Amino acid sequence: MAKLSFMAPNSLFKLKLKAPKNKVSDRRVIWLVLPTFVVLTTLFVGGFVFGILQSLGYFSVIADGDDKISLDAYFAAFQNETVRAGIILTFRVAILSTVLSTFFALAISLMISRTKRFQSTLIAKVKDKKSHKVESIQ
Repeated sequence: MAKLSFMAPNSLFKLKLKAPKNKVSDRRVIWLVLPTFVVLTTLFVGGFVFGILQSLGYFSVIADGDDKISLDAYFAAFQNETVRAGIILTFRVAILSTVLSTFFALAISLMISRTKRFQSTLIAKVKDKKSHKVESIQ
């Protein structure tokens, strides 16, 4: 595959397309991670689906012999003002924390990628921590 390099006038962005050097190791990593991913995904999705079916009354723990799906428990819960207030508060906290963490992560990533001084400080701190770890091991 041909190598392509493009330099923008302000030299902030570089586009380089190269053929991957070691495809075998990439595939090997995927195969090493795949069993763990499949097991965790199966357990999470299976537990989630089972919980939803239980909440709808299909696999009831205190079964009365009827395996019918109903939303009566949900309607009763949403009639309570405290439950509705709790759900609204939960969504407010989730949305606010997501927006704030996205904002801070974007700001920090832009600082790292565009500021040479910040990059050199970060690299110096990482090298300093690595040297302390090596000294403590010896």
